[in-house]
Order: sequence, then C-alpha cells, then structure tokens
Amino acid sequence: MADIDVNSYIDQLRRSLPYVPPFLNHQIKALHRKREFGGIVRLVRSMMNVDARIALHWTNDPPSNREARAWIRLPNDMPEYGTQAFKNLKLDMFILKSFAYQSRCHEFLVVVAHEFSHVVLESIRHPLRTEEKAVDLTAMLLGFSYSYRLAAHAVRTYPGNIIETSRIGYLTEDELNAACRILLPQNLRLRHLTISFLRRGWGLLILLGMCIGAWLYGALKH
Repeated sequence: MADIDVNSYIDQLRRSLPYVPPFLNHQIKALHRKREFGGIVRLVRSMMNVDARIALHWTNDPPSNREARAWIRLPNDMPEYGTQAFKNLKLDMFILKSFAYQSRCHEFLVVVAHEFSHVVLESIRHPLRTEEKAVDLTAMLLGFSYSYRLAAHAVRTYPGNIIETSRIGYLTEDELNAACRILLPQNLRLRHLTISFLRRGWGLLILLGMCIGAWLYGALKH
C-alpha cells in the first residue's frame, strides 16, 4: 500500500468532518476488563454518532480473501448520513471472537472505530472513502487518536529480552507519527512517551532502584 501525504488527507477529511479531541474513557476500560465487548461497540457507535442499527456477529472464521479482525457489510446504495433512511439502516458487523478475547482495550477500540469510520465516510460520499488509510485517519479525527497512538504500532519488552511488536490498521509508523503530531494534544504525546519509556526501559529502572536501595542501606548502616 503506497505512502500518503497525511497532512493533505487530514485537510480533506476536515472539510467534511469535525475534529473530536481524544478521550480517556474509564467506562470503556471497565467494560473491556469484564469482556463486555458488545457494550464497547455500542458506546463507540454512540461516540461517533452513527445512529444506524448494528447487528453484531461474533465469528471464528475470518473472510477468505483477507486477514481481518473485524469487518462490516455496507449496502451498495448507502443512505445519506443524517437521513431517516440512514437511521433505519441495519448493518452487520463481524468481529473475530479470538481477537476480542486476546485484545488489549485500545486495540479493540481501534478496530471497532475503523469499521464505524467506513460507515461515516460512505454515508457522506467522501472522495477518500475507499482508501483504508483515510479510514484510519477518520477514526483518529473522530476521537480515537490516542487509542491509535497506543495500539497501531506497539512495542513491548518482557523479561528475558523478549520484544513483542504488533500492528493494527493500515498507517505506517511514519504516517501514524505525522497524524499524531496534528491530532494528538501535547499532553497526551508526552504521556505516551512516558509510557513507552516505562515499557521499554524497565530494566534500567530496576537497576536504578537497586542502586538507590543499596545506597540507602549503606547510609542507614553507618
């Protein structure tokens, strides 16, 4: 998939869509801990103002032609957003059961928000509606930029020098960084840097803690 001009894409999307500041929703985290995934889907739909009806299907079988964690069936004649026909629309969303139960909270949010962004772009007939990277940027624009920051390109370090990398969505790491510079407030960018340091630098922190502990022990002993 070709690289895109993130600034240009966001400019085009903002001509038709509002900017929604990213959120930290503790209710969603609580639902994810309880594995109440349907409740999360309903909340995301409400937050994105998609008032069409959604039939949610949990499946063990991904589409045969592509790898996907979730997908949504859209009609060929999508009604215009905001019309009564749009509100009466019934859409089928499919989510892989294995993904849902293995997902972290922000990973699940990114996948669900991406699918609802397909609905948004199709219903307003946006020129970029067929481009998956534009769909990701739409989800970021509509309030999920922090979830993308945490989940789209994640690196985690575990004991034994085990490094886990994961990718969700279609944006490259450079494209995600460019989008976050535009859409993510500075305080959340700094928050992410702090979290990244703690996840990647836990060994240095433990070593520092041991040194401080040894120094305190020696000081108290004398």
